[in-house]
Amino acid sequence: ISLGVLIVGAITTVEIPQLTHEGQGGLAVCLTRLTADRMFDQVGVGRRDDLGDSVTGSSGNVQLGGDKGTGQDYRGIAPGRCADLLILPDIHTITPVTVISKGRVIAQGGKIKVQPRAHTYAPESMKTIRLARNMIADDFVIRVNNPVSTVKVRVIKMVSDLVTQEFHEDMPVIGGNILSDPIRDIVKVAAVDRTLHPGKAFTGLIQGFGLKSGAMACSAAWDSTAIIVVGAADTDMALAVNRIRTLQGGAVVCDNGRVLAELALPIFGLMSLSPIQTLADATSELTVAAVDLGIPFPDPVLSLITLTGAAIPFLRICEEGLVNLKDGRRVDLIVEQIDHGEY
Repeated sequence: ISLGVLIVGAITTVEIPQLTHEGQGGLAVCLTRLTADRMFDQVGVGRRDDLGDSVTGSSGNVQLGGDKGTGQDYRGIAPGRCADLLILPDIHTITPVTVISKGRVIAQGGKIKVQPRAHTYAPESMKTIRLARNMIADDFVIRVNNPVSTVKVRVIKMVSDLVTQEFHEDMPVIGGNILSDPIRDIVKVAAVDRTLHPGKAFTGLIQGFGLKSGAMACSAAWDSTAIIVVGAADTDMALAVNRIRTLQGGAVVCDNGRVLAELALPIFGLMSLSPIQTLADATSELTVAAVDLGIPFPDPVLSLITLTGAAIPFLRICEEGLVNLKDGRRVDLIVEQIDHGEY
């Protein structure tokens, strides 16, 4: 369950007769992503004393006719079949009064009746942060090879907490490098491959993320095997990535050489072993730390990890460089070298 995601299935009664009439084998399910801390407030899930120490989330899926054509007798509402069911008091109240799994009542009235089963994971799944060495500040330097004093650069601009667009901005070249400029809300963003080509990285620029100082990183970047990191200081970017390397996956907020908040995600660098209460508390601490550094978004981790996602428009980043999702092509960071002279 990545970052404590709870998956909630919902379907209206109007759809059920239509599906059964048309002979469909299963119900359409609408999925909603919630972080663990919001689960308590928005969905009404109980706290740890109600759910047990090892609960990390739940999911529901109902099929009226079972798995037709597979020969398997499960997940159907019929004699001899075992559906996982959430029984609601009414269609307008998504607060299950009874939860049934594999024919057993596992929760009732907000109280757990059966302790969740223990999961085991292959050792390989816990070792997916394969960086050969710690990162250093120099790994995030953006160098300009030609002797110019100003360049026009392509910047990822946050239009909302998820949507980005391409923006061109003139940036000074100081000592041959392009630096972050928190005053203009332009800081660095980097994608560092952690699994397939460990250490391969690209650093670009982002505007509108709000970060005034420090850095934030996470290994659960969408559609990639990268650690995604945004930072106003190269040293803090390196610290955040290195802490994730030590944790073998996670999300980290740091500032001035100090880790402010972290969440370990050691399973494939995506999922947590922690109880749901611990997960919720750590997620809240990450959000508070990120907001204190200036990030304005309601879910800073989600805004960070979607910067690599191919499903949201439209300028994205990966370890290969910047990608324009309109045509799927990589684009250069430097658009134009404006003048020559002292730099």
